[in-house]
Amino acid sequence: MHEIPYLKDVVILFGTALVMLAICNRFRIPSIIGFLFTGLLTGPSTLGWIKDSHHIEIFAELGVVFLLFIIGLELHFERLKKLIKPMLVGGSLQAALTLLAITVAAFGLGLGAKTGFFWGMVITLSSTAIVLTLYQERNEIETPHGQTALGILLFQDFLIVPFILIVPILGGSMDGTGLQIAFRFGGGLLLIGAMLLLGRFVLPHLLHLIVLTRVRELLVLGALFICLGAALATEAAGFSLALGAFLAGILISESDYHYQIESEITPFRDVFNSVFFISIGMLINIKFFISHWQIVLLIAGTALVLKTIILIIVTSLLFLPWRTKFIASTSLAQIGEFSFILISTGYFYKLIPYDHYQYAISVTVLTMLLTPVLISTAPLLFRSLKKSIKSKETTLSGHIIISGYGLTGQHLVRVLQSANIPYIVTEINGQTVKQNKKLGTNIIYGDSSKRTILEKCGIHSASVLVTAISDPYALRQTIKLARQINPDIFIIARSNRLSEIQELVGFGASHVIAQEFESSIEIVTNVLERLHMPQNIIRMEEKILRQDGYQMLRQPATTSYGISDKIMDLLAEGVTTTFMVLETHYAVNKKISDLDLRKQTGATILAVMRGDKPNKNPAPDLELSSGDVLILTGAHAEIDNAFAWLEKGGNQE
Repeated sequence: MHEIPYLKDVVILFGTALVMLAICNRFRIPSIIGFLFTGLLTGPSTLGWIKDSHHIEIFAELGVVFLLFIIGLELHFERLKKLIKPMLVGGSLQAALTLLAITVAAFGLGLGAKTGFFWGMVITLSSTAIVLTLYQERNEIETPHGQTALGILLFQDFLIVPFILIVPILGGSMDGTGLQIAFRFGGGLLLIGAMLLLGRFVLPHLLHLIVLTRVRELLVLGALFICLGAALATEAAGFSLALGAFLAGILISESDYHYQIESEITPFRDVFNSVFFISIGMLINIKFFISHWQIVLLIAGTALVLKTIILIIVTSLLFLPWRTKFIASTSLAQIGEFSFILISTGYFYKLIPYDHYQYAISVTVLTMLLTPVLISTAPLLFRSLKKSIKSKETTLSGHIIISGYGLTGQHLVRVLQSANIPYIVTEINGQTVKQNKKLGTNIIYGDSSKRTILEKCGIHSASVLVTAISDPYALRQTIKLARQINPDIFIIARSNRLSEIQELVGFGASHVIAQEFESSIEIVTNVLERLHMPQNIIRMEEKILRQDGYQMLRQPATTSYGISDKIMDLLAEGVTTTFMVLETHYAVNKKISDLDLRKQTGATILAVMRGDKPNKNPAPDLELSSGDVLILTGAHAEIDNAFAWLEKGGNQE
């Protein structure tokens, strides 16, 4: 029998990975670190168990393809619209500033403008595979910093084509003009646009036909065909394989079958993605790293710090809160996997000598190795640095902003003060501000629909905004502006009308409380309490009324909720409720037999609670005391009569 090519290498890789992952799990180290060290140990420059790592790179690239396909499945066009600003504004600014900074620095060191621009392209790119894998494991892709990072990473993926085309020109081995590069890039974009347009109309019908066969294998093969076919199409257009897979995932996410497809593809992603990180670990030459570790560490540290600073500047222009800016910036500070292509291409065209090539490989892998640590420690690092950052707006942090100091605002302030929770109030009634400042209320005069006022209130670092103002225009402007400045803030809006709820949510409100609706809930709960409904049933009914943003009151009556039907049954059959005996009641110091409650009212005493001890089926000679809680059962009229009898006895008149 002939030996299967590369089977031995695959067995070695997976066997080593098993041991490394077990060690990482024991010490709570991210699995990516385990895969990277697996490649480092088994690679040609260390133990040498795998002599040739080039064939492993094929599986590694498939890992990136499936990763981006899964990420695309979790998005759809509506979600993608939210990425336009971080992608176009944030991505373009990050690339431009990084290229400029590195080019100027390299020119100052005597490397020349062309070489400096080349290093700028290498350092501009971040690791899509590592960042998105870690964010997916931590369920942070949908967070503000996750969305910011994803948008910038997508823009960087589009840069791969012009970057690769520019390298031969910088090396002087290819004739080309800016117009030719733009034409090639534009043609690729047109091809992608045609692919998206075709896919949006064709894919749903294709998937529907596959699902109708009820053959599970066809769905798996269909998903693989779409994923790899789209990747092949974008590669033909000059872009990366991963970009095509990402776009295919977005197209499928619009269908009804994306959850099942995601579950079928995930095992492929996990296997090939692990090989990708192993292949990255193989690239580093450990002997070169040991000989030049000081320089490698210096360059890697400088690149991480410089890139983080540039990203913080860029995200500041997106008006993001400090926490989001810091976490997103540190997450993208590493040098990405596609930079390896640029490094190899630059070495091939003699833009860089061999020792610079090795420095670039070592620095890139080192920054990748540090990425899981940076992402996991970024929130803690931010909290420790936050105290040293002097905010120009306010010293408050994690506080509550209250817009409007009417009755709602006053009640809320009273509760916050008693709980020692930091807050600040903004009010446009000067007399109210003056009076309450004398009382020690943290209140300022100003219109919350203005940016300067919100910044004065510390909107960047606030945790909650409560809008309790009556002006509809100011209410909408306040919500919209607050959401724009601080995407993380939780906004509670008070509305006068139920019809405004959806509109205010659209402006950015996290939760809307409609006064007319709250009045209706209060009436419902009071009626149910009067009918002696159990409190848990009342709470469940109240929860139903509130769920889905008050949808129940905006739709025709339905019995699909179930619990309301149960309540109707209980109303018809009678209920079990409680009654506390007070000192003034007729039942005090009376024996149960003397009360003769069943004969007098029809209701029955099931148990008597005295302290924490229930007395079920109490004896007739049990004497009741003040503080006893009786558990009664009966029809509603019987319960009403029992309450009256226990309170006043024969003197009910």
